[in-house]
Amino acid sequence: MNSRISLSECGIDLSCCSPKVREAIQIMNKKYLTLKSVKEISDELGISEATLSNYFKRYYPIGPKKLLTTFKIRHAIYLMKNFELSLKEIAYLVGYPNQRRFSECFRRILGISPNKYRKNIQTN
Repeated sequence: MNSRISLSECGIDLSCCSPKVREAIQIMNKKYLTLKSVKEISDELGISEATLSNYFKRYYPIGPKKLLTTFKIRHAIYLMKNFELSLKEIAYLVGYPNQRRFSECFRRILGISPNKYRKNIQTN
């Protein structure tokens, strides 16, 4: 269940990033299941959250918060496809405090609820 989502599965190419953005993405890639906020990443890099956001605005097409959420949602999709877990269990495993918050983030990233997504997987 702890199989990691690769950078390429999230559509990430590090070749065009600044060094700080690259470091931030590598931290996300290693720790996305346990990270609760972008602040944890900026703290690890020794910069402010605002500075990290500015680096992303300048050198990357999406912000750090959305990217971290994307990692978590991609992992949730992996879990949906490969394990028979409830959405509540999946929410917890990918680092959300509850199913409602997970569903909100899932919908924001993919434009569909996790329930509907799962039903689509099962019918295909």
